Amino acid sequence: MEGQCRAKGLYLKLETDPDLPPGLIGDSGRLRQVLLNLLSNAVKFTTEGGVTVTASCEPGTDGRVWLSLSVKDTGVGVSDAQVEQLFDRFTQADASTTRTFGGTGLGLAISRQLVEMMGGEISAFGTPGEGSTFWFQVPLPMADGAEDQAEGEAVRAIGAARILMADDAPANRELVSVLLGGMGLTVDTVENGAEAVEAVRQDAYDLVLMDVHMPVMDGLDATRAIRGLGGGIGRIPIIALTANVGREQVQTCLEAGMNGHLAKPIDVNQMARTLSDWLNADEARLAVG
Repeated sequence: MEGQCRAKGLYLKLETDPDLPPGLIGDSGRLRQVLLNLLSNAVKFTTEGGVTVTASCEPGTDGRVWLSLSVKDTGVGVSDAQVEQLFDRFTQADASTTRTFGGTGLGLAISRQLVEMMGGEISAFGTPGEGSTFWFQVPLPMADGAEDQAEGEAVRAIGAARILMADDAPANRELVSVLLGGMGLTVDTVENGAEAVEAVRQDAYDLVLMDVHMPVMDGLDATRAIRGLGGGIGRIPIIALTANVGREQVQTCLEAGMNGHLAKPIDVNQMARTLSDWLNADEARLAVG
């Protein structure tokens, strides 16, 4: 979100508790999804000042700790009476915000559902006209470091590479750009399969992340079109990145010419391992049978 903050003249701060443990066991993909939603809303509804993200933890029970993440902004703010409604589907604190800023509030309803599925809670407080703070906390067991080390080794093994992502959802494109940028990768994004085919014609990419359901041309047809280009372009690794996770759906992706499959919501560890596997594969492995 740094680029959006700079464009609006806002500051973006990150404050972390020095006592945060080195590793926790949890669904990192969904935690990132919720945090990015809160952060995106904060930037959207703030016109001056900025946004502060805070990460901290407190002792819990049964070997767990409470991981707390909050997003504080200097934007339009909310009242205590409006907070509960904000997490209902298609509800905003004031109907005028929809006309000014856009949006329906659906993201907050999904965020609440995800947090509660993880055994946590999510809420907000603030003052109209003076900003707001949205926060959530989830109970997570301590990690022994092995999983973090495995992810780190996978990321280090990737090296420098240029990735093309095709997805019609702006939030997905932004999230993946942030995640892969943090791995040291260069990411370009397009909104549909036709744009993906044209992009690989024009520029050199090391790998394509392809959504399945997109307008204009879906991911399956785009993959077939890329394979039909022949030569090195036709052998580029294409990995499905989709919510279609059924066995038959995965098989359909592979039959269309995709090399692998990643599920949404994103498992960052799995993504790192998959990218490492294909970006370091030899020419024989990349060939499409």
